[in-house]
Amino acid sequence: MEGFQLIEPNELYNMLQRGTGFSSLSDTNFLLLVDARKKHEYNESHVVTAKKAPKSDNGLFMIPYDAELECKQNIVVYDSNTSELIGASKEHISLPFSVKFAIN
Repeated sequence: MEGFQLIEPNELYNMLQRGTGFSSLSDTNFLLLVDARKKHEYNESHVVTAKKAPKSDNGLFMIPYDAELECKQNIVVYDSNTSELIGASKEHISLPFSVKFAIN
């Protein structure tokens, strides 16, 4: 499914385990994991292969410089307190890949 979707952590786990014989984490084109938590939280602990989402001067999250979006099948953004998506609807934005937001 293309567009935005809110998923539970167990759905992310299942997505990562879909590979036949090995985890999908080893396929660099399958998934981009973006950690949108504060820097100290990322430094303390993060999901393997996750990239820290940098913030712009006006406080908006940016795509990591080495994200290679044109190659990714899925993009998952996670933080520690999101419970709903506001302003991100499939009708307004068309993307060639799926963006999922993992919630606690």
